[in-house]
Amino acid sequence: MALTCSSNSDEETLKRIFIIAASMIGLFMAGFALMHSLQSVLPFSLGIDLVPRWIGTEVMLEGISPYSMEARQKIWQVIYGTDEPQGNVFGFYYPPAITTILMPFVITGVSIEIATVAWSALIWTVWLMAVFIITREKNLILFTLLAISGIFFRPAFSNYILGQNALLSVLAFGFAYILVQDKKWIWAGGLLALSLLKPSFMILPVIAFLIIYPEIKLWISCAVILIFLNIPSFFFIGWWIPDFLKEISSYAFENQVAWSPSIDILTPIGIIWLILAGNLMFFALRSKDWILLLSALLALNAAFTPHTADYDLVAFLGILFWLKKYISGWQFLILIWVPWGTLFFFSEIETWYQFIWKTYPILLLAFATFIAIKNFYPTLPIKNNLSLIS
Repeated sequence: MALTCSSNSDEETLKRIFIIAASMIGLFMAGFALMHSLQSVLPFSLGIDLVPRWIGTEVMLEGISPYSMEARQKIWQVIYGTDEPQGNVFGFYYPPAITTILMPFVITGVSIEIATVAWSALIWTVWLMAVFIITREKNLILFTLLAISGIFFRPAFSNYILGQNALLSVLAFGFAYILVQDKKWIWAGGLLALSLLKPSFMILPVIAFLIIYPEIKLWISCAVILIFLNIPSFFFIGWWIPDFLKEISSYAFENQVAWSPSIDILTPIGIIWLILAGNLMFFALRSKDWILLLSALLALNAAFTPHTADYDLVAFLGILFWLKKYISGWQFLILIWVPWGTLFFFSEIETWYQFIWKTYPILLLAFATFIAIKNFYPTLPIKNNLSLIS
């Protein structure tokens, strides 16, 4: 009897893996065709944020540090066609772990044009899988609207059009949480390690995740994958950590950022941001709501990270996901469309970047805090005034 149950379980698992793999391949092929067609009509290069990582991988294979001026000039030549670009300039502001993933493709001669399309298609594919999981509704009309809204959620859209890896980091973290609920520790640990491809963006929530789930398999898996991703770089360029820390610390000074932690976190907006995120963490700890705690930590971590454009706002996907349990589908739709809606009031995209970073995080955190207070103190008078939310 037990053997039969085990056999059925294995078959179900294999069937599920096959369906997921087939779906991802299909979505990737469709995404590749879509991104390839977009490449010719966009006013900028599709997946441009992959270029510094790609060039960084090429120079590393030659024994040159991706943080060197020589590497920077090669990046600038590809992107700008000059050694002295103006404005926000691209550099290799990443740990070399990303080069381990890209090395096989660089070595086999994949062109950078194909690579950028494939990278954008990959981000699109993983995002669509997440959207379909999150927006499942019995109401077909609402499901369709939620799915479409999710696909075109402005920060996610910026990720797969520009080739940013912030969305992949957040999704890897989210899928790790899902896998942990099924006690799939090894897979979850691997995804946690992958989420750290953007370490400054993810460090606090990953540390909290490992503390919440002190499972040895999870810890070992995460550590092994991190070692595997980083060890090759030491053989090519030696001890790179000081160069990386210098590069990432100078990012906000070299670029016109929309959110600078060294400046904005001391403003009233920054202080409110920290207070709201801290309150959510308090409520989460008291109620042992780990989704809320990790989501609040993602939001808190974002306050200490410089941000140039809107793509890093995907750090608030956790808060949006948590809110989905407590608000109507139509209210959820409004929150998703706020970035696109406010964009139309600005003639310059840089001005909008500054506006959205000072308003959208506060909006979501305040909304979540309001609901958390309602849930934690159900006898408060405000309960009778929340019919719109309830």
